[in-house]
Amino acid sequence: MVKKPVDSANADRRKIVLRRSNRLCRARFEASRLKDLCSYCRCIKVPRSGDDRQTLYQRTVKEALWSSNEGCKLCQSISQQVGDKMAQKQPDALWSMTISQSEETYGENTRPTQVEMRLNHNQTPLKYDICRVPSTVTDRGFYSPIEKYEEGHPGKDDGQLRYFPRLVEQDPLSNATLGLVKDWLATCSSHAFCRAQVPQPLPKRLVTVRSDGSLVLTEHHDEIGHYLALSHCWGSVDTTFSTTRENFAQRASTGFQSSKLPRNFRHAIEFTRRLGHDYIWIDSLCILQDDQEDWACEASKMAQYYNRALLTLAVADAMTCHVGFLYDRKHYTSPSIGGEDQHYYCFRDVLQDELNLNLKAAINQRAWTLQERLMSPRVVSFTREQLLWYCREGEWAEGYVHNTWRSHDEAMLGWQKAIYQIDREVSNAYWRSRSSDPHYQPHFDPDFVAEIWYKCISEYTTRFLSRPSDKLAAVAGLAEKYAQPEMGKYLAGLWEYDFFRGLAWVRVRSSEQNDSEVWSYIAEKAKRAIATQALKPPPQYRAPSWSWASVNGPVELHKDFFYFAKRGASPGMRYEMQHWQREYGPNLVTSVLRYSHESPYLDILSGSFVQVEGYCRPIWVSKIKLSSEAAGPDGAVLKKVIFDNDQPPELFCYLNQPREYAQVWKELLILQICKYCSGDRLVYGLLLEKMCDGEDAYQRVGVVRLACYNLCSMEQEPSSPCFEYYIHPAQRLFSDFSKADYKTKEWQKERWQKRELRLF
Repeated sequence: MVKKPVDSANADRRKIVLRRSNRLCRARFEASRLKDLCSYCRCIKVPRSGDDRQTLYQRTVKEALWSSNEGCKLCQSISQQVGDKMAQKQPDALWSMTISQSEETYGENTRPTQVEMRLNHNQTPLKYDICRVPSTVTDRGFYSPIEKYEEGHPGKDDGQLRYFPRLVEQDPLSNATLGLVKDWLATCSSHAFCRAQVPQPLPKRLVTVRSDGSLVLTEHHDEIGHYLALSHCWGSVDTTFSTTRENFAQRASTGFQSSKLPRNFRHAIEFTRRLGHDYIWIDSLCILQDDQEDWACEASKMAQYYNRALLTLAVADAMTCHVGFLYDRKHYTSPSIGGEDQHYYCFRDVLQDELNLNLKAAINQRAWTLQERLMSPRVVSFTREQLLWYCREGEWAEGYVHNTWRSHDEAMLGWQKAIYQIDREVSNAYWRSRSSDPHYQPHFDPDFVAEIWYKCISEYTTRFLSRPSDKLAAVAGLAEKYAQPEMGKYLAGLWEYDFFRGLAWVRVRSSEQNDSEVWSYIAEKAKRAIATQALKPPPQYRAPSWSWASVNGPVELHKDFFYFAKRGASPGMRYEMQHWQREYGPNLVTSVLRYSHESPYLDILSGSFVQVEGYCRPIWVSKIKLSSEAAGPDGAVLKKVIFDNDQPPELFCYLNQPREYAQVWKELLILQICKYCSGDRLVYGLLLEKMCDGEDAYQRVGVVRLACYNLCSMEQEPSSPCFEYYIHPAQRLFSDFSKADYKTKEWQKERWQKRELRLF
């Protein structure tokens, strides 16, 4: 069969006609795009680049209202932001729109990214992102409602881009949104620090999504595969939808319908199906909630299940499991205006940054979700405004290109990088890949690990538990991840390696919210927790008195306790630290902890204790002021006394026994535990109260900060040249310093008694 010859001339003519048709279609659309704007607004062009305060729009309220009534969509949009009452009060006020951020670059794109709208110059401005809108003609001759992320694929931050907004699809189940999540997964698969997306051992039970949309609870033994996991807030302890011993057989055989489940579950199952996966792990469906043995066994593996999941779906804003999260995202979006680069742009609400999300998101108020978030290798967080992505190397947002939507204060949100940093710290492959020596072993820094651990605990204790007895269980998986040989035994939330430094935790109280020792982010979360959470002692025993898990509410360990360990201390600080450790450093003799389960990371039973050896001296505490003789020459030693639970409004503390002994509220014991290496370089001591169980049995009731200690054996001016600016601790304490201050018997070591104590 002979093929008909191709008429090349006709083919060329058809191509020309098609190009002309496309140009005509584009021209018609561009004309229609601006036809609803007044002549003033048609002249507005988003510049390729611009300096801060460059004005794009400036009209009086009266002019904007007149143009709005004439049908200009942009003036109508701006007038709505002003409000009718303001327009009536100030018709001659100047309404202006100015660029508030200088241009950002991404590849070949360069343009401003944000504008401010305000009345006159004294009003608080309204800020909006500048987003590019679609400009591509489809094969059907119309335009896609949202540009499909052609401004750039999310990738590793190259340092050039800081902020680049883009429009968000209204439907979170749209093809564009699902495609973006798949793109994130694909990009993550090439990350060096992210776990390979290979099949993992499956949990004991999974919810399987059948082809007809029905569900079945399947059990798996020694099987591998991919599955998703759900992280959310339960809300009220409602178990009517949970899996129990009674309904387990039916759910595992005939299955069950998603219509009977809470919205969070239905939406998570639907997103799993649309993403192309069959399995999802949901704790209340995959764990028998009325079987204590099954719960204890599975609870100890929960962190492992999240760690092995291909992707975790985090429901950020739902206070309960009945709210759901697959709802339309609605933002204020202005009509389109032109740009100097021939594209079209609009103004959109500025989306929340990570600081606000962490303070306000419901999921970040629940204690269990901390380890769920940190143990998951990849997380997609569903907020009211957009989808957010977290993995070991990327933090991306649906509404912004790159990871620039979040706050850059790493000290403020250091807990979020905890597991990622620990993974790098213990990863042999990571360190060996950077060493030419095949026998090179990675260096594990336990001080660094301890610092990250206590950042996590500070964040964790600002969150809430439906069952207070889960205080240790909710971080059991996190603790197991941290458990390295260098850290020693896990002791009810503390580590054997730095046990005495860990004892220096303090309760964050409302009166201490502005304390310089409290990090701003933790202080803000603590403020919210204190306002809504009872800070009374827990009704039931859950940990020894020396553990942070024994109290309710936020706790904090000052970050500068790790200053010395970071090698940032001056020679003078090191000299003092080494001297204190040599003269007064305590020792952990033994630990006797009793557990309710085989795992040492879950519940602790009453009667558990540690035996320590250290330097002690008595302290008398009164609620009223007693004789001045009781203060003695060393009264200035006491810097601050902080009780763990009941803190009277006024306290008077004495290191000598007062004559008015009947007026003494408590007679306690101070045990020196660690030294602070920055600022005033205080010594921390435990406040211990004697128990009725024996001469050496004590329990913690608080901490005390000591301004100084025995330094008689220290040279006043060390001979080393590096001590040129060294100030002796006694000189820092007394303005009228003299050598005689060394000889005061109050600073003598004999004032402290070395003892062995059992701390319960």
